[in-house]
Amino acid sequence: MDPTQDQRRRDQSGSLPVGALIFAVLALIVILMAPRVSAQTVSAQTVSAQAADDSAEVNGPIIPDIAVLVSELSAEDRLGLVEPLNQVNGVARVTADTTDGDTTVFYIARTESGEVRPLDSLVADVEQAIATRAGNAEVQIGGPALTDRSLSNPFRSSAAGVVAVAVLLGAVLGLVFGWKRGVVAAVALPIAVICGASIGSQVGGNFDGTLTSTVLPGALAGLVGGLGVALRLMLWFRHAAEAPDPPSDGADLIRRSVLDLLPELALVLAGLAVAALAVGLLSGGRSPLAAVTISAAVSMLVLMAILAPSLSALVAEPEERPDLFPVSFTDGQDLPLIVLSAIALVLVVLSVFSFGSPNRSLLGQDQLADGEMLAEVGDQLSSAGGDATSAIVATNQGAASDADFSTWVTTVAERPDVAWVDTADRRFVATGPVEVDPATLRVPPGDERVAIVLDYSPRSEAGHPTVDELARIPLVGGLPALEGTVV
Repeated sequence: MDPTQDQRRRDQSGSLPVGALIFAVLALIVILMAPRVSAQTVSAQTVSAQAADDSAEVNGPIIPDIAVLVSELSAEDRLGLVEPLNQVNGVARVTADTTDGDTTVFYIARTESGEVRPLDSLVADVEQAIATRAGNAEVQIGGPALTDRSLSNPFRSSAAGVVAVAVLLGAVLGLVFGWKRGVVAAVALPIAVICGASIGSQVGGNFDGTLTSTVLPGALAGLVGGLGVALRLMLWFRHAAEAPDPPSDGADLIRRSVLDLLPELALVLAGLAVAALAVGLLSGGRSPLAAVTISAAVSMLVLMAILAPSLSALVAEPEERPDLFPVSFTDGQDLPLIVLSAIALVLVVLSVFSFGSPNRSLLGQDQLADGEMLAEVGDQLSSAGGDATSAIVATNQGAASDADFSTWVTTVAERPDVAWVDTADRRFVATGPVEVDPATLRVPPGDERVAIVLDYSPRSEAGHPTVDELARIPLVGGLPALEGTVV
């Protein structure tokens, strides 16, 4: 039989399963992304519905993410600063409260829709507005927005270290496969890591105190996936010229290398995607494996797109020390046993960990260094009797009557782990309702939601029993919906 016809028959017979595998992987990745996209769609629809409802005056989010402490501020200046701070670009709503006799706290909630303004410029405008009205008053700024940035920055530094390791590993490959191939790998690997980390962090969402929401898992997945593909491609091109039907030109080399590796990559990514779905269903929350799977897929595809054409141009270049890595795969269309074993091992390990109890402690204010301004702001707010950034928002789902819901709110305010509860027109404390200035209430006028302010850090493990207890307080008509960091 003509070798050319035989090769053509092999290519045609293999095109369908390869295409099916690629489609399956892409479908699984879309499934992993679907919950995040649908959540964003539902959120957008909810905001639109609220905007269209003229019967309720909703002036922005209830839970603030910036707290500004200003010392020795008169009552007139305190109330007079609320409007200028509300006018700052990027600010959705501001309320003013007091922590003790001579310290005022301004709680700022940033806008959640449209283009998000950089945090530093927003803080600078807030400081300028205060300086214009209050002169040289001492100002301290903290809150979850600044705390999250402070806590997530070290992970960005770690991700930069992963990029440096990628460059080093590319150079190491150059010791075996030739310095020219090493240069290409040292360029392609960091690019793949950066792309994987960027996409992975977007899948993980905004920082919420978990490792999943940082850039590090995506960077590590990109490094592992990219390094595996780089090594596999270099080994494939090592024996490309020794094949029974050697490629006719560079384009044929690229096509064959990609087609031979696609089944392996599809199997690895499909295994990770299935594991991510399983772990997500078992844990009832966002699975870290979703970000890992998509980061690995992106890094593999990026590295293959860069490395395959480059290696095809260097196929005639001799290797430096081929005996240092004497491993070969004679036929890429036959899945190596080591790949199947590695996938099985990963899935077994993931299955074991997926049945364990998750750690409910999140990175938050408690992990800040003592003496840091962010930590001092949080400590002052907690010691003064409550921090509004730790609020839980409760929404009556409509089945309970107003009287029953009011009774439920009063019962919640009597709990020892609750500092106070705000409604649209009054504040409830352990001793009952108290009248306060409307500029102090976290709930805007006309809003039917309720803000439950806890007396500890919102991400501490102590918050979880509180949520459980709130869910046990009886309410005729059904319990309200709860949202917030601790929830």
